[in-house]
Amino acid sequence: PGYPFFLSLVPGIEARPVAWVAAAQELIYVFSALLAFAGLRRLLGEPLAKASLIFLLVEPGGLAFPKLIASETLFLPLGLGAVLAGGLYLRGGGRRWALLAGLALGAATLVRPVATYLPLLFLLVMWFARGSRRELAAGAAALVLGYALFVAPWVLRNAAHFGQPFVSGQTSNMLAHYHVPFVWETARGLPFKEGARLVEERMRRLRAEREAQLGRGLDRVERYGMEQAWAVRELADYPLVYGFRWGV
Repeated sequence: PGYPFFLSLVPGIEARPVAWVAAAQELIYVFSALLAFAGLRRLLGEPLAKASLIFLLVEPGGLAFPKLIASETLFLPLGLGAVLAGGLYLRGGGRRWALLAGLALGAATLVRPVATYLPLLFLLVMWFARGSRRELAAGAAALVLGYALFVAPWVLRNAAHFGQPFVSGQTSNMLAHYHVPFVWETARGLPFKEGARLVEERMRRLRAEREAQLGRGLDRVERYGMEQAWAVRELADYPLVYGFRWGV
C-alpha cells in the first residue's frame, strides 16, 4: 500500500498526474543522493561519499525512474536508509540505529514487497559482525520490533479481510512469471518469452481446473497462492540450475 498512499499525497495529481508525481519523485531522488552522501561520509569517509553522490546523479536509472509512475524511486531512500542505519549500528552507534533500520525496512516492504526477506539478511550480518550474544539479541530485537511496527498492521488487515495473513500476494508474479522462465532458459533450452508464454498457459489451465473443482471462481489471493505453489514445485525440480542462474 505504500506507493498508492504516496500518490494520494502528491498535490495536483488529479490535474496532471505524471508531471506532479515526476516532480515529487525528482525531489525524493535528490534527497536519496544527499542521504547517501551524508551516511557514507560518516561510515566510509568523504572520498567514497563524493564518488557515490556523483554516481547517483549521473546513473541512467536514477535519471529515468523518477519520471515514471513506478515505486522504485520511493523505495530508494527507505532501502538506502535501512542499510546506512544498519551500518551505523554495527559501527557501535547504539541500538536506536538497529530500530531505525527495522523501521526503514518495514516501510520499504510496504512500498516494494521484495524487501520482505531483507531483515533476514540484516540479522545474518549482525550475527557475524557483533561479538556479544547479549548485544546481538538486543540489536536483533530492536530491528525486528521496528520492522513489525510497520508490517504487522498490514498483515493483520489482510488476515481480517482475506482470511489469511500475508504481506503481498504477488510473490507468485515473480516466481511463476519470471523465475520459472528464467530457469527454463538453461534447464529446457527455452527462450525466456516462450517460457513466459507457456507459464501463462499453464496458469490459465490450473486456474480453470481449480475453479471447476470448487464450483466457483478463485479470488485474487487464492489465485496468487496457487501460482506460487506451482512455481515452488517447478523450481524445486532444478535446484542446481536455479542456484547457478541467480548466483551468476
